[in-house]
Amino acid sequence: MLKTQKRPRLTQTIEGAVGVSKRWAALSPVMTEIDPITAVRATMPSGVRASCRAAAAGIINIAADADHEDHDEHKDGHDHHGIDPHAWLSAKNASVWLSVIAAHLSEIDPKNKETYKTNAAVGQKDLTDLATDISKTLNGVRRRSFIVYHDAFQYFENDFNFIAAGAISPSDAAPVSPARIAAIRSMIEKEGIDCILSEPQYSQGLIQSVSSGTEVNLGIIDAIGAGITIGPDLYDTLMRNMAKTFADCF
Repeated sequence: MLKTQKRPRLTQTIEGAVGVSKRWAALSPVMTEIDPITAVRATMPSGVRASCRAAAAGIINIAADADHEDHDEHKDGHDHHGIDPHAWLSAKNASVWLSVIAAHLSEIDPKNKETYKTNAAVGQKDLTDLATDISKTLNGVRRRSFIVYHDAFQYFENDFNFIAAGAISPSDAAPVSPARIAAIRSMIEKEGIDCILSEPQYSQGLIQSVSSGTEVNLGIIDAIGAGITIGPDLYDTLMRNMAKTFADCF
């Protein structure tokens, strides 16, 4: 489950921009301080997320478990269908969101429309550069195989053509059965899995159960910025850290 925290002023500003809270409409431009992940964090009201989804026709949506067919082999009573919610892990989506945020801010604060537009364009250029750098970071490990704790990284994998062999848990809420653990251990041995990536919010005990007695490398990857200070560099830092974690695990 995502960690919650007191929403920062920036998130409140975005609420006003999309009409959830008009009281923030008079705030001066802060577009230079807004990073894409702040706009889509799980701590945001559902109305903000819905507005961004409705306005952003260019958003890439990926079906849950779209690439990891091994999940179909077990039925644990949980609904794995629908859209994968981890859409912020695509820099392409982040670029679309910047346009949506700038448009809403411009509607509420038209006298600063050009500032919002310019800052969004600068942010989108930064996102393009970010994606280029991440692709270079992953170039040496694209053919290596890895497993994730749960299926949270499909947008990142899709953007950079770096697809996980499978996931230990089909979702962050689904329990992992002994049969599932045995199946993953078999996969590690038969397919020569090089790396298992867990996440900081989960117990490492299950990872040890899956990996003990094997030579697979272990890593911890943070998809929610749990250890990163909220601010203008959060998204860039999050994505670069993820890429480095992937590369360092092999």
